[in-house]
Amino acid sequence: ATYRGMLVMNSHRARFAEGLTMVERGLDTARRAGLEQTALGIARGLAFGYIYDGRFAEASRTIDNVLRGLEAADPRRNTDLYLGSHFLADMIYFWSDEFEIAERDARETHARAKEAPNRTVTSGTSGILAWIFLLRGDLSEARRWADESLAIAEAIGN
Repeated sequence: ATYRGMLVMNSHRARFAEGLTMVERGLDTARRAGLEQTALGIARGLAFGYIYDGRFAEASRTIDNVLRGLEAADPRRNTDLYLGSHFLADMIYFWSDEFEIAERDARETHARAKEAPNRTVTSGTSGILAWIFLLRGDLSEARRWADESLAIAEAIGN
């Protein structure tokens, strides 16, 4: 139901709420079954849905819980799920006008993603940093980050 919910949520805006509800039910089912790692992955997808629905407080609570769970389960913190979850947190900070926190965390996530390597997160965090610098009026720094983001995105077809 969870993957179907994600597909429904992303297929057509008229069905977004239906898909989001399916994902919420999938998360409840995974938690009741004691599937904690599965629940973390589902919760990350749910946070993504909350972001797109403009429910930033819910997205923030959800992704904070995911990050705490991942940190407790795996101290390496360079898995794709962990990096992708931090990228979502960075998006939430940005869209909530928490630019200082977004910059600090995006820089850290970017460095970890480059090390991992995870090109999707590297590109995404570069894009967030480009937006932050653009909003600050630092066009040369914004351009540098945007160029990095675009080069990676084109290389991976994203």
